[in-house]
Amino acid sequence: MSNKKKLQVLLCDDSAYSRSRIGKILQSLDCDIVAEAEDAETSVKLFREKKPDLVIMDLVLRASTGQDAISEIFVVDSSAKIVVVTILNDQETLDRVKELGVSDIVNKKHVDRDLPDAINSLF
Repeated sequence: MSNKKKLQVLLCDDSAYSRSRIGKILQSLDCDIVAEAEDAETSVKLFREKKPDLVIMDLVLRASTGQDAISEIFVVDSSAKIVVVTILNDQETLDRVKELGVSDIVNKKHVDRDLPDAINSLF
């Protein structure tokens, strides 16, 4: 990335393994992970507090869904940049998420290859 300021990222995934894996990708892109969340409620709370440049959101979270968090984050900031990283491949669900206004959707199987491209296309 060409920005001098590190990209501030909120990482939301209920899997510690996935957060670690995605975190390594973000660090390789010189991003600053300002907070991590395992559930929708915490995701929204941390978004309000930290005001990150980017949210990386899984669709399967503890106690609720990433879709719930995405909807609430867009209420807080309609211009939020959210990249969904999910293993789900149900087209109906993915279409609903796209309709919410997310910036991109990346399949976890291809996260190493596709997440950097998704982020670089936004910033």
